[in-house]
Amino acid sequence: MGAAVIECLPDAIIHMRDEAYQKVVRFVDVMTRDKDFGGRIVTRAACEPTTQNTHLPPCDYDLARKLPALRLDHRPLLIVFCTSAHDVSSCVKNIRTVWPQDPPKVNIRSGGHSYEGISCEDDAIVIDCSAMDDIMMSADDKTTLWVGAGCKLGRLYHFVSQNLGHEFDVPAGTAISVGAGGLMTGGGYGMLSRKVGLATDHVSAITMVDANGDVLVVDRQNHPDLFWAMRGAGGGSFGVVTKFRLEIVKAPPKVTLVHLEWDFDDIIHVISAFEEWLPSASDDFTAQLDCWATHLHLQGKFLGNPEECLKMLSSSPLLDGKKCPPRSIQMMYLSPAEANLKISCGTDATDFDDLIGGDKRNYCGAWPEEKKSKKKSDFVYRGKLFGPEGAAVVRSRLMQDKGKTAVCQLEAYGGFFSTCEEGDTPYPHRRDATISLQYWTNWDDEGLTTQEEKLDRDRSHEEWMKSWEADMATYVSGKKYRNYEDADSLCLDWGDLYYGKNFEKLKEIKGRYDPDDVFRCKFSIPLPSKSM
Repeated sequence: MGAAVIECLPDAIIHMRDEAYQKVVRFVDVMTRDKDFGGRIVTRAACEPTTQNTHLPPCDYDLARKLPALRLDHRPLLIVFCTSAHDVSSCVKNIRTVWPQDPPKVNIRSGGHSYEGISCEDDAIVIDCSAMDDIMMSADDKTTLWVGAGCKLGRLYHFVSQNLGHEFDVPAGTAISVGAGGLMTGGGYGMLSRKVGLATDHVSAITMVDANGDVLVVDRQNHPDLFWAMRGAGGGSFGVVTKFRLEIVKAPPKVTLVHLEWDFDDIIHVISAFEEWLPSASDDFTAQLDCWATHLHLQGKFLGNPEECLKMLSSSPLLDGKKCPPRSIQMMYLSPAEANLKISCGTDATDFDDLIGGDKRNYCGAWPEEKKSKKKSDFVYRGKLFGPEGAAVVRSRLMQDKGKTAVCQLEAYGGFFSTCEEGDTPYPHRRDATISLQYWTNWDDEGLTTQEEKLDRDRSHEEWMKSWEADMATYVSGKKYRNYEDADSLCLDWGDLYYGKNFEKLKEIKGRYDPDDVFRCKFSIPLPSKSM
């Protein structure tokens, strides 16, 4: 343990006279002279320091900056992989020292799954928390966990299944490679949400590093305003989360996992039935409907047995044998842990180690999407039906997609959300929301040889998604979910779209805790004096 060895590739030497580069070198030097720094720093100039006390594997610049979203190709100034709150604190303090005036923007990354790459932007200093993935059980309450910001969701599900028993459940999402940091500061919709809410609703305390480099523990008694902001609008704006205190839930010993499928020709009737029934259905049932050009698939979790579930569904229009007869119905009676395994890894999955994803979890770039994608989101609010007309837009768009890769996903609200007010947390889509929509298309570079050809194809798909959004506008609210951010909304009043009336309060809190705007990205909360 001790001073770092800094190795620079020859082509980096030409930058040595550059003042900006000199600051990077100085920052690297002061960071790696800290005997307690256990992380790794990778710079754009291909200068990589190696500390003797790091447990992280080697990582070059291209892997360090790589994001799961293949459409994005951002080039940050440097990436600091941190392994502890001390590493993060030291990083923030040294940024403030080396760049006392006009510092580079500081991005925060845990899983890297931002749709627009806001955790790793061009010319930014990226504080990467992916190595802080430990999970610890509270000494006096097994339903309370301390979860590192870099912990992947699959790892969390795996821990609960192996250490707490299969009857416990985690109120979170379904993608195993999503990091806790972004998920829990932005929302976290999952297959328990209509019963118990979002993942962020179950965060009872946060350990974080503020803009001065100080380590804070925030909860309802300590910095309550910051605690409020961090649970729904905290990603990349107020400080770096190192760990969350998460309250998991006791579920029935067994739950029913539901899969329904319909032919594509029934899409208008199925979407209409979903909207008509599910937001007001029993809160024991949470479901999402995926619409493809080939078929429709509903996946849901019911907190009861298959007989009760079938009785509930039979009274719904979703099983209307005349308008939308399902082509298949599958129900599996499983422990909550087994249900989470099959929701996340497929119905054939039986090995809980599949939730961990092998040894991929070292760096975000090891979890790439299969294809490039562009995603959009929206909400349907009470008082305005998506209706057959909105469903017809989805049908038309999916039929236009010759590659059969476009998807429209509808997530049911109501239930728990109907008991909450917009200002309870910064996440505003509560009492009035009935459906969350997320829709996207995918493509690749097959058959293309030049960079210009690839960019042209990217732009073509992005424009196609813009026109889909325009076609949908009449039938939706225009509101958006922070964890489904879309750069196209930056030209609009995006603060209102994502946060509603909470936006002004968030700006005030930003001014109190980060008055110099250290933590910023495209979608970070602006200071009160700044316009968007």
